[in-house]
Amino acid sequence: MKKCLIDSSSAILLYKSGLLRILISTFDVRVGSVVYEELTHSGYPGCDQFKKFFREKQLENRKKQVGDISENLMVSAGLDPGERQTILLFHKVLTDFVIIDDGAAVRCCRKLRIPHINALLVPRILKISGKISREACQRKMERLMEIGRYGPNVIDFARKCDGSRLLFFVSEK
Repeated sequence: MKKCLIDSSSAILLYKSGLLRILISTFDVRVGSVVYEELTHSGYPGCDQFKKFFREKQLENRKKQVGDISENLMVSAGLDPGERQTILLFHKVLTDFVIIDDGAAVRCCRKLRIPHINALLVPRILKISGKISREACQRKMERLMEIGRYGPNVIDFARKCDGSRLLFFVSEK
């Protein structure tokens, strides 16, 4: 089972689209302490469900420290604390990839050569891995486009991306 880190906005989008449960049954999903606090904070969408996932160890809260954020100015520039910690934790907790939706965080992942996807690609990956049907994939992508803030280029890429480019995310190591 591949290991991934996820930030708050991606986790909430996947929760709202009904994909979080299947994601955590498919991957070993981890979050940093900042994201844990954000997801379980009263008033956040799905906070009670997130608390349950953590309590039942379906989601893992990584409490490792990532050191002084100022050590890596490339990572800290323009990112909120949860995204920053997610990216800094990538190498420290030996995960395979990151699920992150913020544009600045995606650019940072590219610069640091961190394998990453956004929530909009999760239905495609679940379809490729045989976890959901083609029809369910299309419905979930449409739902994510409704609730997420995706630009036309991101949507176009998610729809037209050759499935072979996504195999890394589904294949065992």
